[in-house]
Amino acid sequence: MKLYHAALLLSFFTVSSFSALPAEKMLDYVDPFICTAGDHGHLHPGAVRPWGMVHLGPDTYPSSLTGNGNWAHSGYNFSDIHVRGFSHLRITGSGGTNPENRQWLVWTMPGIGRPELVMDKCYSRMDKKSEKASPGFYSVMLDSLNIHVELTVGQHSGLHRYTFPAGEEAHLLLKAGRGSESSVKVIGRTELSGSLPPAIFYYVQFNKPFRRFSTWDDSLHEKRRALSGKDCGAVLYFAKSREPLLMRIGFSTVSEQQAKNNLKAEIPDWNFERTMERSRQAWAQVLNKLEVEGEEEYKKIFYTHLYHSYLTPFEITDVNGLCRGYDGQVRPVSYRQHDGFAFWDDFRKFSLLTLTEPVVYGNILKSIRDIYRYDWKRPVFLNCRYEHMLAVAVDGWQKGLDDGDGEELFRGVYDELTQYRFVMGNPLRLERYRKTAELGYVQLRPDYTMERSYDAWCVAQLAKSLGKDAEYREFMRRAGFYKNVWDSTAVNWRGEADDIYGFFRARSENGDWLEFPHDPRVIDEKHVYEGSMWMWRWWVPHDVAGLIQLIGGREKFVQDLNYYFTYGLYNMGNQPGLLAPYLFNHAGAPWLTQKWVRTILTEPVRQYYGTHEFFEEPYYGRIFKDTPDGFLLEMDDDFGCMSSWYVQSALGLFPLCPGDPSYQLTAPIFSSVVLHLDPVKYNGRTFTIKAEGLSKENIYIQSARLNGTAYDKAWITHQDVVNGGTLVFNMGPAPNKAWASAPASAPPSMSAVR
Repeated sequence: MKLYHAALLLSFFTVSSFSALPAEKMLDYVDPFICTAGDHGHLHPGAVRPWGMVHLGPDTYPSSLTGNGNWAHSGYNFSDIHVRGFSHLRITGSGGTNPENRQWLVWTMPGIGRPELVMDKCYSRMDKKSEKASPGFYSVMLDSLNIHVELTVGQHSGLHRYTFPAGEEAHLLLKAGRGSESSVKVIGRTELSGSLPPAIFYYVQFNKPFRRFSTWDDSLHEKRRALSGKDCGAVLYFAKSREPLLMRIGFSTVSEQQAKNNLKAEIPDWNFERTMERSRQAWAQVLNKLEVEGEEEYKKIFYTHLYHSYLTPFEITDVNGLCRGYDGQVRPVSYRQHDGFAFWDDFRKFSLLTLTEPVVYGNILKSIRDIYRYDWKRPVFLNCRYEHMLAVAVDGWQKGLDDGDGEELFRGVYDELTQYRFVMGNPLRLERYRKTAELGYVQLRPDYTMERSYDAWCVAQLAKSLGKDAEYREFMRRAGFYKNVWDSTAVNWRGEADDIYGFFRARSENGDWLEFPHDPRVIDEKHVYEGSMWMWRWWVPHDVAGLIQLIGGREKFVQDLNYYFTYGLYNMGNQPGLLAPYLFNHAGAPWLTQKWVRTILTEPVRQYYGTHEFFEEPYYGRIFKDTPDGFLLEMDDDFGCMSSWYVQSALGLFPLCPGDPSYQLTAPIFSSVVLHLDPVKYNGRTFTIKAEGLSKENIYIQSARLNGTAYDKAWITHQDVVNGGTLVFNMGPAPNKAWASAPASAPPSMSAVR
């Protein structure tokens, strides 16, 4: 226990060290409504703290429902004008519609008069003009009921303030779960408690006693204090009062008592403003570590997406250090366990944390070790995707941020790759992987082969650092398997570029090439996942040099890749497309990386793609905007994947290949960037990036200096950044095609030949 409290105290002083920076400076740029409109992010504007377990906000009606009536996505759509309640535990930015995404509802709805107990009929019109949100705070007026709702949070807790119309008897509905076995228990006249599967417990307290109560499921149960089953809850009636009704609620993965302990530690009183200010300060402490100077619009998008990057994964360790592990057992831990991952989407996001929040990143690494240690048991929260989890683990090891046992880590990543544990019981997918080492590819799917090649490369890097020469050679062999699904004869559709040959293709067990789509532009998931054959053509993050050789050399590679962008074949709407603009750095044309990254960040573009379809009529406009439809159509944030891409690209430091401790360089969109490095891990140093002469016209790097010395590389090591210093770019209106273009200036890659 002492170790946990020491870590908690250390973390407090770590973030508090930046309190000299103006607390409001970065906070005021954050707009939680950005990317909350329908299928443009699937985010919500509710109150939350950095990596907070509680995401407290409105559930709107009807667009937050799927066609079959399940609660969808984050539960919120900016276009809706009705609120059906306020819930606490939600998956943020996923885009998934699995009912599990919303089973932990713990939902409340205030009202007057007779309560509506049919949940799908219980909603109120809201005054959209009254709707406000900022980091750690949300409020709205329910104008059908004339009730003002205000919400704020602790890490495992929430605080509600309801102001009812004078002279009306108020009631509050509480529902414990959605389609899952849950429980509710009324304690005295001011308290409730209960639980939800698999192991989520809650405790509720009010600032004034309720006059009467009922529990309910399919019907009302007068004076019955305890109830369990699907869709159960309570109705609480309060006397007429001019004073607001406050409700505070705590959560835990351990017990109802621990939920109560968390609540009392985080929200010890009924002072709403004080709790809200603590939440604002928690956000100020993390956002202030990055200071940027530039256009106001870009700063608003930047800090909002930095905020989005820190919403997940959730921190679930209780305030006294108890935690429910991945084996389901409760034990004290010396760190803050995290849950709610989507590694396939956001594995590059964690490289941002290695710079800005290494202590948090260390806690995440320990959580990954627990997944390995306790044999991949089902977590408390829904973890969407495990693929490339090992890349995050290896990246931390390579950057010196994992202080655990290397042999234990190797056993974990080895098991993840060779036993394909990320498949998590899907027999069809598992069958495709079983002969990978023997065949040299994954049957039927080229994208699976490419992804596992990258994972094998990551395992090889860990093996090398541990002196495991035989394992290093074996996994480097597997890292080259992507070449076995390259068909140099596969041709682009008949159009502007008949001479573009070579795509990754599926193979059968006997080695035969399988069907190739007539038009490789089209998204068809029987061929590759959430992308087109064109998009997956570039997905070899660990060996871009080898891919360049397959395509025909540097000149041909640049020609093909530039064609891919020029004709709108790229897709920023999902993970497979995110690395492509940085590949020019590897082929001697970093000026094209500068051009296309800048275009994607700031300029109108033509986009033909959603996540799952090709649009005959393309979208034309900005990809990243400071509006509720802040992403492209069908572009999910995916647990911070898209937000962190924006942040890292806007800084000009992009982690193309986690596992390799380096960053791709491009021109930032800000004239000045100051990264305040962690005082414990990095001795409080700063790393500054300056873009001298930057303007809307001057977007190209002419030359660079690192700590006063000429710098001619399109990449920089993690160590160079955390050592502190200054990187200066001289900017101009025309590309300097000589800067960082020599083969020796290219970023690291598996193949020796550049």
